[in-house]
Amino acid sequence: MNHAFFPGRILLLLPLVFVASAPAVGSSIEHDVQNKRVIFSDAKHNLVLCLNYDSKCVLGQVSVMGRQVIREDAGVCSAIKIGDQWFTTRAGIPTPKVALASNSLTITGIDFGPADMKISETWRLAVHGDHIVWRIERTYLNGGMIEDSCFPSCEFQDMSTWTGGFLGNGGVA
Repeated sequence: MNHAFFPGRILLLLPLVFVASAPAVGSSIEHDVQNKRVIFSDAKHNLVLCLNYDSKCVLGQVSVMGRQVIREDAGVCSAIKIGDQWFTTRAGIPTPKVALASNSLTITGIDFGPADMKISETWRLAVHGDHIVWRIERTYLNGGMIEDSCFPSCEFQDMSTWTGGFLGNGGVA
Protein backbone atom coordinates (compact mmCIF):
# COMPACT_ATOMS: atom_id res chain seq x y z
CA MET A 1 0.00 0.00 0.00
CA ASN A 2 1.43 3.40 -0.99
CA HIS A 3 1.24 6.36 1.33
CA ALA A 4 1.44 10.00 0.24
CA PHE A 5 3.34 12.22 2.64
CA PHE A 6 3.65 15.95 2.60
CA PRO A 7 6.39 17.94 4.29
CA GLY A 8 5.79 18.13 8.00
CA ARG A 9 6.33 16.53 11.35
CA ILE A 10 4.94 13.27 12.67
CA LEU A 11 5.50 12.33 16.30
CA LEU A 12 5.33 8.66 17.09
CA LEU A 13 5.02 7.73 20.73
CA LEU A 14 6.15 4.19 20.36
CA PRO A 15 4.10 1.52 21.99
CA LEU A 16 7.51 -0.14 22.19
CA VAL A 17 8.63 0.06 25.79
CA PHE A 18 11.45 -2.24 26.73
CA VAL A 19 10.77 -3.75 30.16
CA ALA A 20 13.03 -5.79 32.41
CA SER A 21 11.35 -8.48 34.45
CA ALA A 22 12.49 -7.17 37.81
CA PRO A 23 12.45 -3.54 38.97
CA ALA A 24 15.94 -2.09 39.20
CA VAL A 25 17.18 1.06 40.88
CA GLY A 26 20.26 2.69 39.44
CA SER A 27 19.71 2.26 35.73
CA SER A 28 22.61 3.51 33.65
CA ILE A 29 23.58 5.14 30.38
CA GLU A 30 27.20 4.70 29.29
CA HIS A 31 28.34 6.92 26.42
CA ASP A 32 31.45 5.79 24.53
CA VAL A 33 32.11 8.98 22.54
CA GLN A 34 35.18 7.62 20.75
CA ASN A 35 33.35 4.59 19.32
CA LYS A 36 30.04 6.48 18.93
CA ARG A 37 28.13 3.99 21.03
CA VAL A 38 25.69 4.27 23.94
CA ILE A 39 24.73 1.42 26.26
CA PHE A 40 21.49 1.62 28.27
CA SER A 41 20.80 -0.82 31.09
CA ASP A 42 19.03 -1.44 34.34
CA ALA A 43 21.15 -1.95 37.46
CA LYS A 44 21.02 -5.76 37.20
CA HIS A 45 21.56 -5.79 33.42
CA ASN A 46 18.27 -7.63 32.87
CA LEU A 47 17.70 -5.22 30.00
CA VAL A 48 20.60 -3.89 27.91
CA LEU A 49 20.32 -1.83 24.70
CA CYS A 50 23.35 -0.82 22.64
CA LEU A 51 22.96 2.08 20.21
CA ASN A 52 25.57 2.62 17.49
CA TYR A 53 25.59 6.03 15.78
CA ASP A 54 28.81 5.93 13.72
CA SER A 55 27.45 6.90 10.25
CA LYS A 56 24.27 5.07 11.25
CA CYS A 57 21.64 5.04 13.97
CA VAL A 58 20.73 1.51 15.01
CA LEU A 59 20.17 -0.54 18.13
CA GLY A 60 22.69 -3.26 17.33
CA GLN A 61 22.08 -5.18 20.53
CA VAL A 62 18.97 -5.77 22.61
CA SER A 63 19.61 -8.17 25.47
CA VAL A 64 16.78 -9.36 27.71
CA MET A 65 17.76 -11.42 30.77
CA GLY A 66 21.16 -12.11 29.16
CA ARG A 67 19.69 -13.27 25.83
CA GLN A 68 20.40 -11.33 22.64
CA VAL A 69 16.95 -11.06 21.00
CA ILE A 70 17.68 -9.20 17.76
CA ARG A 71 19.92 -9.99 14.81
CA GLU A 72 23.06 -7.90 15.28
CA ASP A 73 23.62 -7.64 11.52
CA ALA A 74 20.27 -5.86 11.11
CA GLY A 75 19.37 -4.50 14.55
CA VAL A 76 16.55 -2.05 15.16
CA CYS A 77 16.39 0.97 12.84
CA SER A 78 14.10 3.32 10.93
CA ALA A 79 13.40 2.83 7.24
CA ILE A 80 11.28 3.87 4.26
CA LYS A 81 10.63 2.06 1.00
CA ILE A 82 10.23 4.00 -2.23
CA GLY A 83 9.55 1.88 -5.28
CA ASP A 84 11.62 -1.25 -4.85
CA GLN A 85 14.34 0.34 -2.71
CA TRP A 86 14.65 0.53 1.08
CA PHE A 87 16.42 3.46 2.75
CA THR A 88 17.41 2.80 6.37
CA THR A 89 19.38 4.23 9.27
CA ARG A 90 21.51 1.04 9.36
CA ALA A 91 24.46 2.51 7.43
CA GLY A 92 25.68 5.32 5.21
CA ILE A 93 23.96 8.28 6.87
CA PRO A 94 25.59 11.41 8.30
CA THR A 95 26.65 10.79 11.90
CA PRO A 96 23.81 12.01 14.15
CA LYS A 97 24.34 14.31 17.13
CA VAL A 98 23.92 12.92 20.64
CA ALA A 99 22.96 14.84 23.80
CA LEU A 100 23.09 13.01 27.12
CA ALA A 101 21.18 13.98 30.28
CA SER A 102 21.10 12.16 33.62
CA ASN A 103 18.61 9.45 32.59
CA SER A 104 17.92 10.22 28.94
CA LEU A 105 19.52 10.56 25.55
CA THR A 106 18.43 12.60 22.54
CA ILE A 107 19.77 11.79 19.08
CA THR A 108 19.15 14.43 16.40
CA GLY A 109 20.10 14.71 12.76
CA ILE A 110 19.12 11.15 11.86
CA ASP A 111 18.81 11.93 8.15
CA PHE A 112 18.14 9.31 5.49
CA GLY A 113 16.27 8.64 2.25
CA PRO A 114 16.73 9.63 -1.37
CA ALA A 115 17.46 13.25 -2.30
CA ASP A 116 13.87 13.87 -3.41
CA MET A 117 12.25 12.35 -0.28
CA LYS A 118 14.51 13.12 2.68
CA ILE A 119 13.52 12.04 6.19
CA SER A 120 14.89 13.55 9.40
CA GLU A 121 14.31 11.93 12.80
CA THR A 122 14.97 12.61 16.46
CA TRP A 123 15.15 9.67 18.84
CA ARG A 124 14.62 10.14 22.57
CA LEU A 125 15.38 7.31 24.97
CA ALA A 126 14.61 7.64 28.67
CA VAL A 127 15.89 5.06 31.13
CA HIS A 128 13.71 4.31 34.16
CA GLY A 129 14.13 1.78 36.98
CA ASP A 130 12.54 -1.13 35.13
CA HIS A 131 11.93 0.06 31.56
CA ILE A 132 13.22 2.22 28.73
CA VAL A 133 10.88 4.48 26.75
CA TRP A 134 11.79 5.24 23.14
CA ARG A 135 10.11 8.05 21.21
CA ILE A 136 10.73 8.81 17.55
CA GLU A 137 9.89 12.14 15.93
CA ARG A 138 9.95 12.02 12.12
CA THR A 139 9.92 14.97 9.72
CA TYR A 140 9.24 14.53 6.00
CA LEU A 141 11.33 17.24 4.31
CA ASN A 142 9.71 16.79 0.88
CA GLY A 143 6.34 15.55 -0.30
CA GLY A 144 6.13 12.24 -2.13
CA MET A 145 4.94 8.66 -2.18
CA ILE A 146 6.27 6.08 0.27
CA GLU A 147 5.50 2.45 -0.41
CA ASP A 148 6.30 1.29 3.12
CA SER A 149 7.67 2.71 6.34
CA CYS A 150 9.27 1.37 9.51
CA PHE A 151 9.87 3.34 12.64
CA PRO A 152 11.18 1.16 14.05
CA SER A 153 12.03 -2.03 12.20
CA CYS A 154 13.09 -4.90 14.47
CA GLU A 155 14.91 -7.95 13.11
CA PHE A 156 14.56 -10.65 15.76
CA GLN A 157 16.91 -13.62 16.18
CA ASP A 158 14.00 -16.01 16.52
CA MET A 159 10.26 -15.38 16.57
CA SER A 160 9.85 -17.97 19.33
CA THR A 161 11.34 -15.32 21.66
CA TRP A 162 7.99 -13.54 21.77
CA THR A 163 4.38 -14.30 22.48
CA GLY A 164 2.03 -11.96 20.71
CA GLY A 165 -1.21 -11.39 18.93
CA PHE A 166 -2.67 -9.25 16.18
CA LEU A 167 -4.72 -6.22 17.19
CA GLY A 168 -7.91 -5.21 15.40
CA ASN A 169 -6.19 -2.14 13.91
CA GLY A 170 -3.50 -4.09 12.05
CA GLY A 171 -0.91 -3.78 14.81
CA VAL A 172 0.80 -6.47 16.78
CA ALA A 173 0.82 -6.84 20.57
